[in-house]
Amino acid sequence: MKKLNLPHCRDCGKPLSHRKYSLCRSCSLSGKKSRFYIDGRTLQKHYCKDCGKLLAKSSYKSVYCQRCTQLSNKNHNYKNGKPYCKECGKPLTNYGSVYCQSCRQLGEKNSAWQGGITPLSVAIRALSEYKQWHDNIFVRDNYTCQECGIHSGCGKAIYLEVHHSEKSFLELLQEFLQAYDQFSPYEDQHTLLRLATKWLPFWDAEGETLCKDCHNLTKQGNLSKKGNI
Repeated sequence: MKKLNLPHCRDCGKPLSHRKYSLCRSCSLSGKKSRFYIDGRTLQKHYCKDCGKLLAKSSYKSVYCQRCTQLSNKNHNYKNGKPYCKECGKPLTNYGSVYCQSCRQLGEKNSAWQGGITPLSVAIRALSEYKQWHDNIFVRDNYTCQECGIHSGCGKAIYLEVHHSEKSFLELLQEFLQAYDQFSPYEDQHTLLRLATKWLPFWDAEGETLCKDCHNLTKQGNLSKKGNI
């Protein structure tokens, strides 16, 4: 087969992939030939003033890299120091936030807020603390049903749930409401949710991983488990 006599880059002499090109990719993006070229300033290398990271040629006007511009008083949302949650006072990582993740889920700040008609039990289960409690038990039990030993694998997905093994969630909820009986579960739901995030019996409760079928048996009283849900 006859070899194609392809041209070479007129600057560096590198073979080109097509006859219509006169410069290789590197040479076409350097110097005055670069689309970012502006009176010689883009030919210079620019570094972040804080961390020393090399800035992109398109960012020659910048003084800080993207990460450093989000820190401290260089951020446009900076307000005299590290921001804190407006509700609970917890330190925030994002200067654009007003509430922490837990407080954003409470009361009227929740996107699913419907005037307090959601039952308190459902609202507590929607907290990030409840999800963390679930995940900790799944990891401890290696995502395996503690009754029948089934687990996901070999292309088969098993739906797992967490079972309250000593006291059911409803029993814990009743104890919680008795401890804070000065509040109404309907009119003061926002206050009770905030208190629930710090009520340790919810998050220290004994639990175990069960598949959906075994968990249903506990609700029907056909499995030797103490709790219900």
